[in-house]
Amino acid sequence: MAAGLRPGELVGSAGAADGIRFAVGAPAPGLPGFRRTHQQALSAQAVALAAGPSGQLVTGFGEVAPLALMSGSTELLQAWVAETLGALADDDEHNARLRDTLRVFLQENGSYKTTAERLMLHKNTVQYRVRKAEESLRHPIGPDRLQIELALLASHWLGRTVLRPVGEPGPGDLSPPAR
Repeated sequence: MAAGLRPGELVGSAGAADGIRFAVGAPAPGLPGFRRTHQQALSAQAVALAAGPSGQLVTGFGEVAPLALMSGSTELLQAWVAETLGALADDDEHNARLRDTLRVFLQENGSYKTTAERLMLHKNTVQYRVRKAEESLRHPIGPDRLQIELALLASHWLGRTVLRPVGEPGPGDLSPPAR
């Protein structure tokens, strides 16, 4: 990969149509750099494989490094995501929108305006979704921001692998699953 080239720029007309997926590490000089890049690519590949068919076409280590380093047990990661995100960990369209908005909002350092521009939404829509996401979390983002960001990163890259299927009880929910 050429210096400065982002992983997403690797995919041209090939990829989705051919079922080809890419996993890449960061470029580094020399034989030690090659080894590290290869190890990174293998770790990125492990994350991509864990995501299953819903995974991204290109998985760059730099984008998934925390997941690659903490994905020794998918079951533990799934439980942690559910505990961290609460109802936001439900695998449905409504919560997917809230998760995506909250993830971008946190990436944009809490800027409603920049988040709205990036997602092509009205600022009031972003404010509404962030408020609804916080209600789903049952607490403000502030104290647990890092954990929430990591859980959102996991749900973004790993999708159904770490999300709770609709109808399964959430943390603290003692009611029987819906049938």
